[in-house]
Order: sequence, then structure tokens, then C-alpha cells
Amino acid sequence: MVQRMRQAFIVLLLAQGAPQLALGAPGSPTLSDGVISYTEEGGERKTIDVCKPCSDLWVSPDESIIAFIGIDEGPVEHVGPFTTVGPNILASRIYIAMGTDHYRPVRVNVGPVVVDGTEWRVLRHPSLGPDLKTLYFEIPYAATSWLLMSITLPAGPPQALDGTTIGYCPMWGGRYSGDLLMMRRRFPDPAEIAAGIGVQNPCYLRDSAGSDREVAEEGECFDFAAFAKVWSAKTGGSCTLGMEYVEAHGAPVRNNVKP
Repeated sequence: MVQRMRQAFIVLLLAQGAPQLALGAPGSPTLSDGVISYTEEGGERKTIDVCKPCSDLWVSPDESIIAFIGIDEGPVEHVGPFTTVGPNILASRIYIAMGTDHYRPVRVNVGPVVVDGTEWRVLRHPSLGPDLKTLYFEIPYAATSWLLMSITLPAGPPQALDGTTIGYCPMWGGRYSGDLLMMRRRFPDPAEIAAGIGVQNPCYLRDSAGSDREVAEEGECFDFAAFAKVWSAKTGGSCTLGMEYVEAHGAPVRNNVKP
């Protein structure tokens, strides 16, 4: 009963749009050793408990909302007092939590996802668009890329968006607010193969109508986390990736980006 009431509260807040955190409101969510913590109004550090290890923490640019996964099955390793998550998660669930609700977690009603007759219980890398109604996530559909999917909250059907994604983030604010910034694998056509051109990983911007345009070549956005931060800022917005992606793909920032 309490969980259903909390879900109804979250849905009401989502329908009202992104809240602005008041001065002294809970914030600074972080993930360490499978545990998410945040700072309460009085400065006390508290943890978010979903009775399972967590991963893939995403924090909105204004820290008003977070998304993450709880791991139901997977190679979780216990090393001394620490809990680490192995690379091959077998089953997971998506949670969201709002700062105005002291980051109390609510499980999203999505999954398992069936794609081409195969059931996927592994849901990864969740994030939300600035309208707080569109939840994005990925499944490990291929060995070298992810299948990017979305649902309309609170419980819309999953929609496949792109099967060549290497990294993505939703734009918050600026002239492209609500669009998706993505790094994707692009396979060469016969003419490019004849010219010795192989697979490339350029970056694209996808608008709300589903149209893509290339915004950077692979050499300009090879460090997607750094590229997304710089490019979104140059267009007046912000584009944050999950901490798991940043930690796994961190690299020096290049400055030759073009908004």
C-alpha cells in the first residue's frame, strides 16, 4: 500500500514537470560499491535502500531526479567490506527517485523486454528526458553496441529507438532540449569499403521527430562523456551520462567540438 501511494506521488510530480530543488534540499547523489547515497538538508549523508546492489546511476543536471538499476541477478563480488558488480549482469530493474521525495526509490514498471522473440531481463543505463515523462534505457542487444529504448511513464510500452548506440544522453535545456545526443556505430557502404574505410563511431543529434543529423566525427567525439558535456554547454543546455559510463570510458577532453 505504501509503495503504491509513493508511486502515485511520483506520477503526480512527473506530470507537473521537473521541480527545482530548494536551497538546502537533498542532493549530491553518488554511487559507490553498489550503494547510492545523497546529502540530506541538514548535511547528513544517507543511503538509498532497494535491498539489492545498484549500478548505472544517472543524475539529472539539476539533481531533481535520479535513475538507476537494482541488480536482481549477476556476478556480485564481495571483497572485504565492499560490494562490486561484475560485468555480466543477468537481470536488473529500473528505479527512479526524486529529490523532493528525499530520493525514495520507486521501481519503474518495465521489463522483461521482448525483442525479435528474445526476452531481455537486463535493463541498463536509464535516464530521463527533461519532461520527466520519457524514460530511456538500453539492453545489451549486440556485442559492440546497445539497443536504445524508451517508455512513456508511468507504464507505456517499450519502444526501440536505435540498435547501434555506444553512448547517449538526453539534452536538458538550451536550443535542443528534449533531443538525444548519441554516439553510434556506422558501418561502411561498399564504396567506403573499397576506399579502405571501416566502421566509424560518429555522434548524432536526434530530434523529437526521430530525425538524426551528424554533429561530430569519431575523432571529435571519441571521448563521448567529455564531448557531451562540452557540446551541450555550447548549445546552452546540459547532457549528463550515467556514472557507470563515465567511469568505464573516461578519457582526456578534446576541444575541437562543433555545436
